[in-house]
Amino acid sequence: MLSALKKQRSINLLPQEEFSRSVAGRILSWVLSTFRVIIIATEMIIMGAFLSRFWLDAKVADLNDEIEQKKTILLSSSEFINEYENIQTKLDAVSKIGKLTSSDKLSQVSKFIPEGVILTEYSYTDKEITLVGQSQEEEEIARFISNLSSIPDFQEVDLTQLGSKEAADLIINFTITIKI
Repeated sequence: MLSALKKQRSINLLPQEEFSRSVAGRILSWVLSTFRVIIIATEMIIMGAFLSRFWLDAKVADLNDEIEQKKTILLSSSEFINEYENIQTKLDAVSKIGKLTSSDKLSQVSKFIPEGVILTEYSYTDKEITLVGQSQEEEEIARFISNLSSIPDFQEVDLTQLGSKEAADLIINFTITIKI
């Protein structure tokens, strides 16, 4: 009799037999079961996201450590990089100077130097070459100037200075300016 009382005391707003047979009852039953599935699926997605957060946090920590290591390597090699760039700049400047001195002009001049003429200085700019040298005879200097005048790249060959330091000195110093 106690169990009969418990059955009578339970309140069920949805009558089972009559309501489940009607269209509204079947729709309500389907909606309730569908919402249960949706709630369970949502809870599973939330749990997956919560658990994946631990994996993602570990991944972020590893990436931050890797960034710090690479940053340390870059900072330690920055001095080397700066030194390399300075050397590269110097090498570029030297190569530009090498192009300015134009070894082909020097080789053209050296082909026409007579035996008795010694060049002591050589300077080169874009428009002018200056040669300073010594000789024991004036004829050799004249021959040298004549030879230089025959080079087609040289527009004007001038003897700008001629003389010796002492009267008894047999060596004649000269300076030749060549306009290119």
